[in-house]
Amino acid sequence: MRITAKFTDVKTTVNTANEPPFKATGPTEMIELFRDLIPNTLEQEHFAVAVFNGRNELLGSKVMFMGTTNSAGIDFIIMARYIVAFPSVARFAVCHNHPSGTLEPSREDLRLTSDLVKMGKSIGVKLMEHVILTDQSAFSFTNSGIMTDIEKDAIYEHETRIDYSTHLRNASAFIQRAF
Repeated sequence: MRITAKFTDVKTTVNTANEPPFKATGPTEMIELFRDLIPNTLEQEHFAVAVFNGRNELLGSKVMFMGTTNSAGIDFIIMARYIVAFPSVARFAVCHNHPSGTLEPSREDLRLTSDLVKMGKSIGVKLMEHVILTDQSAFSFTNSGIMTDIEKDAIYEHETRIDYSTHLRNASAFIQRAF
């Protein structure tokens, strides 16, 4: 059984032992999970995190932060504490919505993803996906190939300066091909 509780507009999901846990096998399942957490009618950005074990079974998910119409402040310490609170955590995924309806990731979205990859490495937990939701569609950093590029950049960041404009062009090209 998946229990979802709503407290002051913040939803939290935790699996109980009564039914098989939600299993993420790809971006489609991630989008489904996050659509349940972040309704598409919101007028402000919401930022959610989902935590998985080594078998990609959902351990917990939560809307962590709420922001304005075009940004949501992220506290990495609070997020890291939530992630490592699960004893068998191996991976995590994040999602935020774009109330504007713009599907393309912003430069700030790319920087945030890069920082999340680094945060994950520092706590020993891999960032497996970043999803952007709009009321009509969703953008997967994994499907677009941007996640792989950002992971490579995070490894070699000390040697080169990250060029986010390349990632933005790749995202734009992916969106045009997909829609």
